[in-house]
Amino acid sequence: MKLIIAIIRSEHLEGVEAAVSQRQASLMSVSQVLGSVQEPGYTETYRGREVHVRRPKFRLEIAVHDLSVEAALDAVVRATAGDCKAFVLDMGTCVLLHNGAREPAGVGG
Repeated sequence: MKLIIAIIRSEHLEGVEAAVSQRQASLMSVSQVLGSVQEPGYTETYRGREVHVRRPKFRLEIAVHDLSVEAALDAVVRATAGDCKAFVLDMGTCVLLHNGAREPAGVGG
């Protein structure tokens, strides 16, 4: 199994969710993060001081079977028009912890 971590702009979230769900990658979590310091943000004045504001983004964590990695990555790239960063990591095991019992978690795809 693989874990895809993708950083996307907020306006692409709905499109990515739809594209990934069509690929049956059902295990996806979304977190709000801030963009990189090197990226151009914007400057605001806060209490008389200039403050650099980083743009909000989303971090997606998508668990997929090895055979579905390319399809899931392709879905993310197409939905964001290539405006994203993605990392693919190996996952050892995926389990569902429910009522204290460990059950194999089905990852679609």
